[in-house]
Amino acid sequence: MPPKLATYVTEERLVEYQEAFDTFDPDGKGKIPCEHVLVCLRKVGLMPADCELEDLLRSVDSENDVFAEGINYDQFCQIASKKERDVYNERDIVNAFALFDSTSKGYLTTEELTQILCTRGDKLSEGEMAALIKTAGANTNGRIQYEEFVHRMMLRD
Repeated sequence: MPPKLATYVTEERLVEYQEAFDTFDPDGKGKIPCEHVLVCLRKVGLMPADCELEDLLRSVDSENDVFAEGINYDQFCQIASKKERDVYNERDIVNAFALFDSTSKGYLTTEELTQILCTRGDKLSEGEMAALIKTAGANTNGRIQYEEFVHRMMLRD
């Protein structure tokens, strides 16, 4: 197991990774085609966007051999490990927003969000806040569904 996986991936998860990988490597050649990587990741409960595939593959192979030859199990683990960290980060951010949602309604108003982000921690400027609210996609009632918002922001790179 590559050292950088140890912090984020349990032995149980590695077993799940191996089972998923083996599903797409029925001949046991030790590689799966690139076009199966997203489906394989989804099989272990990770939900990368289709548009992430190329970047994920490049992150484990600077020579671009994977595009022709497929990825091996170690490369799959590296990709899955990266997505595990992304999932936890996304969930952590949603949970942080939920702390301010005292009635568990699943949204914050633009006023609540402004109050939080302009008065606590690294405060946003008015311009930054206006841009964030525009990006957040508040509905006509000025409500921001924070789980959708965080997910949308995490897909941006």
